[in-house]
Amino acid sequence: MEQPESVDERSGIETKGLKNRRKTPHERDLERNELARLVVETEKMRLVNAKLVEDTRTIAHRNAILEQEASRLWWDKYLRIAATLVIFQVVIFWLWSVLQVLREQGISSDTGPSPNRLGDSVLIALLGTTTVNVLGLLFIVARYLFPQPTKPREDRTATS
Repeated sequence: MEQPESVDERSGIETKGLKNRRKTPHERDLERNELARLVVETEKMRLVNAKLVEDTRTIAHRNAILEQEASRLWWDKYLRIAATLVIFQVVIFWLWSVLQVLREQGISSDTGPSPNRLGDSVLIALLGTTTVNVLGLLFIVARYLFPQPTKPREDRTATS
């Protein structure tokens, strides 16, 4: 007569008629050691998994920050180029206007000097201020496009 197959409820291992057999102390120690080893391995795996989840969140957060920084730098570069082009056009228009005024002052009509002729001091002031303004504007643009590297500020509270 064949014994019915059964499954150990705790371990899930099939036992064929071995259920009533008593385990030796050595077998019980082996089972306990194996169970303790599995518990330790499970705990280690849980800690590794928790560390991986934490690392993944940290990396995702850093990635989001880097994407924002890249976007900000792209817009900064785009706006610098746009501002440079606008300022360059303003400078060109400004110089063209001054040259037009100077040209108009140099042209004499057939009837004599132009009635709208500017005095020498006004022309000198126009040329001087235009030169200073154009050079100043270009200097400001150059400083904006090529900033000096900043030094980290020292912590003044530590020296108090």
